[in-house]
Amino acid sequence: MIMSYPRLIAVAVCLLLIMPHPAFSALDKSAELYKKAAKNYYRLVYAPEKFPRSEWMKAVRLFKDIYTQNPGGKKTPEALFMTGRIYQFIYLRFGKNSDKQNAITIFRVLVRSYPVNVLADDALFRTGELHEEAGNHDEALAAYRGVLRWFPTGDMSGKSKKAMARIMEKSGPKVVKAKKPKKKRGLSEFKAVRYWSSDSYARVVFDLGRIVNYRVTRPKAGGVLVVDLLGTRYGKKIAKSVMPAKGPVKSVRVSNAKNGITRIKIALNKSARYTAMELSNPARIVLDFHTKSTKPGMKKTGLLARSSEYYSKSAKYTGKTPPKAAGLMKPAAPAPDSDGLIAAGLLSPPKIRNNAGRKSIKARKVSLSETFYSSKTIVIDPGHGGRDPGAVSKSGLREKDVALDIGLRLKKILKRQCKCRVLMTRTRDVFIPLEERPAFANTKNADLFISIHLNANTSSRARGVETYFLSPALSRNAMYTAARENMLALGSDDQDMNDLAFILSDMKNTDKINESSKMAGSVQSGLVSTLSKKYKVRNHGVKSAMFYVLHGARMPSILVETAFITNRTEEKRLRSPAFRELIAKGIAGGVKDFVRESRFASIN
Repeated sequence: MIMSYPRLIAVAVCLLLIMPHPAFSALDKSAELYKKAAKNYYRLVYAPEKFPRSEWMKAVRLFKDIYTQNPGGKKTPEALFMTGRIYQFIYLRFGKNSDKQNAITIFRVLVRSYPVNVLADDALFRTGELHEEAGNHDEALAAYRGVLRWFPTGDMSGKSKKAMARIMEKSGPKVVKAKKPKKKRGLSEFKAVRYWSSDSYARVVFDLGRIVNYRVTRPKAGGVLVVDLLGTRYGKKIAKSVMPAKGPVKSVRVSNAKNGITRIKIALNKSARYTAMELSNPARIVLDFHTKSTKPGMKKTGLLARSSEYYSKSAKYTGKTPPKAAGLMKPAAPAPDSDGLIAAGLLSPPKIRNNAGRKSIKARKVSLSETFYSSKTIVIDPGHGGRDPGAVSKSGLREKDVALDIGLRLKKILKRQCKCRVLMTRTRDVFIPLEERPAFANTKNADLFISIHLNANTSSRARGVETYFLSPALSRNAMYTAARENMLALGSDDQDMNDLAFILSDMKNTDKINESSKMAGSVQSGLVSTLSKKYKVRNHGVKSAMFYVLHGARMPSILVETAFITNRTEEKRLRSPAFRELIAKGIAGGVKDFVRESRFASIN
């Protein structure tokens, strides 16, 4: 879904005021940057000499600057296409497999993000060419068939028919050779449908063998959303229909794959907004739905609705009640809105006696000067768990164990200080997929989301504390941290495409970057000031990166890297319960400051 230009301007200006970022440093310089990149590209194309791969990669970076610095720019589709085109060219010339994968990914993002653009069918056709060149005929046929289905009147339609005929002719009877044929990979398996839902929100996830080209369309306003997956085969255990108990999604119905194309129809209870995103390792497509009455990141005013329930089902379930998520707590009764300030922000005011003769404005000033605060619902997310240990020190200390201990301590402190509703994504050593964690927070109508982790680095000298919010990474270290927490190999094709996928999806639809960056600053300050009373701490400050666990969260959300488990000194500290208690106190203090400042800002 493409954001409207006025809305893009509003978001960009807001971000520029709070924390300048290259992606939002200008409203739209895409035309200017595209002209520069195109000039350099034609210099390489028409030169008599052959340039090395490094020169072509410089051309790639120039086109990448267009959509990373102007994600909603007018020239973004063209820049994407040219990036994919260059990757395709250098793959054919230099034979590096990662270039082929990057080209396929770029073309896929273009087709998905700009389905009505004149270059969408060209991108899909070139995807088929890349698969055909690699000998993946099933996937090539799926791409060509996708051109005929999605763009029947486009200029690539005739070429796709010829390409299909060429492949079918090659697939005819052949003389069996003595040499064992090279094994070719088949279609991607459509494994399962999973979902989470509440009254105003739903997250639907499609699990795949590997990411494929797909398109999301809405034939008519409201009603039904259609998702077509190219190059897929129907899994044996997948359920043909899924019926969420409540929320924007009424049903999800999957048709049998035909000619390598699987169609899913999602019936909606109400007219709703949606965003689409693909995640890697394992491959899955994530769709988030929000009713228009409650925009992403914005909740209705008033007290927390106690009727909110958490639903989590997978296609492997057969109608039975799904197992309860670990760590669900009975919600505490919220305090009464005694002076009408709850609707203005996240705070519930302290109780104030109605003394005769005092003006209401005086009572309001007294309430603001109090240190007591109460946030309605906070979700704590201890990172990793179960089969995912996270980072592990040389002596065997595991990130998942320390993160859980800190999370439990933080929960006790928050409940003691604010008497608020504190939930945890896990309270024991269990594995929870990254996409389930923010979905849990959304379905519980959470006000804050805090993911707790331990940092790691290839250098044992690295130490210190840093706090992240969701936005494109500005340094290689930030990219490394995000890749590790996203369970991606650093330098892999998936990691290289990570920022691109977020820039073209989440960055155009979130309303909480402002609040998340402010909360990250408060928590970072609270953590550093608390730990510095007893320890020498290196303050790495607030950073941004693309974390799967923060994607789609509708509330201010941060990821805290509390210390380096790969540093000998900090690993020793992390083994100490006293140090972990200080970490929890520091985070709680930062949350307290953020909520108080949010209340001041809301009232002012």
